[in-house]
Amino acid sequence: MMVRRLKKYKLGVLAIMKNESSNLKEWLDHYFWIGADQIYLIDNGSDDHSVQIARNHERSCNIQIVLRPKPYRQVQHYRAAFRSCQIKRDCEWLMIADIDEFWFAKNGRKIPDVLSGFSGIDVIYTNCTIFGSSGFKQHPASLRKELVHCHSELDSHQNTKWVCRTDIINWFTKIGIHKIKGARSDKVVSDNTTFQLNHYIIQSEEYFELVKLTRGDASREWRNTIRNWEYFKRIDATCTSKDFTLKSFLSDRPAKAL
Repeated sequence: MMVRRLKKYKLGVLAIMKNESSNLKEWLDHYFWIGADQIYLIDNGSDDHSVQIARNHERSCNIQIVLRPKPYRQVQHYRAAFRSCQIKRDCEWLMIADIDEFWFAKNGRKIPDVLSGFSGIDVIYTNCTIFGSSGFKQHPASLRKELVHCHSELDSHQNTKWVCRTDIINWFTKIGIHKIKGARSDKVVSDNTTFQLNHYIIQSEEYFELVKLTRGDASREWRNTIRNWEYFKRIDATCTSKDFTLKSFLSDRPAKAL
């Protein structure tokens, strides 16, 4: 019987950013709060204070910054970071998230503890819950606490994000933005009961104008043209439900332990 080698970290998080100084501190705090041991942060050419915020974070020793400024190469940058940071060697599980995406366990437990219950599973997909602006013109102090209006339905399966065991990534080209290629189907699950993934896609009018409209897309140049005020209004108009699940956990108490 093959015995898995004990790795340095139970859970690593891989993300790419550009000009995310408005939200990066909250995002980093969130992922350490849910139990991430190490964060791998690809900077895609920020010209604000994003990199400095990460370097000054109280858990900066657990944040590895990778400078990859070339535009429209998100998946290639993921793969390069996976290799250069030796994520497979160090992390048992790897989670993918953008800086406007916040994973959490619906029971409030730390995600590494929850993952211990997924023996025999290699890949977990979760659909996004899309959030609107909740009427904010100026940027809110906290996305998680103040943006509560969302779509009533989950986002499409095409746009899922994933957490997977790094041992199954035997070649870096298996890594995609929304999918892991080549995983055994009997070891793959879609789970929106255990996990929730809040996607704060437009945030506020201020953020949308100053960041979303100007920085460009991380993966495809043609997508730059679809981000306009009609896009903002279309998403915001459909966010008619309310979800307080994540907000309800954000008191002074830590995430639950087993």
